Amino acid sequence: MPSPPEPTGADEGPTSTSTVEARVEVAPSQTAETANTSALTHAPDFEPVARVQRIAPFQHVSEFMKSSDWQNLKSDSVGLKVCAPSASAEKTVEIADPSPLAMLNEAALAWGRASQWAVVNGEDASFPVCTFVIARFGR
Repeated sequence: MPSPPEPTGADEGPTSTSTVEARVEVAPSQTAETANTSALTHAPDFEPVARVQRIAPFQHVSEFMKSSDWQNLKSDSVGLKVCAPSASAEKTVEIADPSPLAMLNEAALAWGRASQWAVVNGEDASFPVCTFVIARFGR
């Protein structure tokens, strides 16, 4: 009776009991634990960015429309650009992305001007600092 052929490795598949081994080269001065953490890249230091932010008290944009206009409205939006020319100056509000409906543009401008805005992280900012806000309308 002939002996069974020796396995060549080509027809061997993974088995359910196989394990995966990870190897980390460790310098003589390192332990395996510090070697694993040193392999991670260091994230860059975060520097806060100056921005204009809406602060309380908050009002909804619908408060700047007539209720009859609000009832007949489909969904739409108006993009506003809010800028702080300097840390102490009054904030400016202008339309950046208008709606085809003039009443929505007027309501968005009124809402933006009535809202309270503050400069956050502006200690080292070169002014003006601006932000873009979307006023959403609809039901």
